[in-house]
Amino acid sequence: MKKTSAGSSYRNAMEPLAAEEIDRQLQKLPGDVVKSINRADAIAYALNRLPGLYSTTEEGWHWQQNRMREKSGDLLAQAASWGIRAAQRKNKTFSTPLPSQSEAEAALEEIKELLGRSDISWQNVVTVVEEAVRPKEWQKISMLDPKDSQNLGERQSVLAGK
Repeated sequence: MKKTSAGSSYRNAMEPLAAEEIDRQLQKLPGDVVKSINRADAIAYALNRLPGLYSTTEEGWHWQQNRMREKSGDLLAQAASWGIRAAQRKNKTFSTPLPSQSEAEAALEEIKELLGRSDISWQNVVTVVEEAVRPKEWQKISMLDPKDSQNLGERQSVLAGK
């Protein structure tokens, strides 16, 4: 389940339904065709053509899934079919896969280790890295108030390397 900033969780009941339908349809295809299909692409394509069925409770999640199976099974099957066909196409415009959560978290841990800072989070990583790589002269300049005419000479001497 995903967490909101308020701490409550939500989940899209459509995601496992789309994955199940894609898998069901892939089982009917020849093995060489199945190998040429990126399952994640097919699922994402199908999900983009289906309504989101979000829920914050287990009961609501099961109710949403049952409702979709009963009333919109044809729509689900059609979207899965479109997804499979789209995933078979060559020359995709977007071909760099998203990193998995674990890859992203591992990268953040590497940055923490590299900079020797355990306080780095996704909220402050850009600022911390920017501070780490920015030349000290630019840090001095950025601390000076550009509206303060008394600092003009100091800013100019920092820029001149004096």
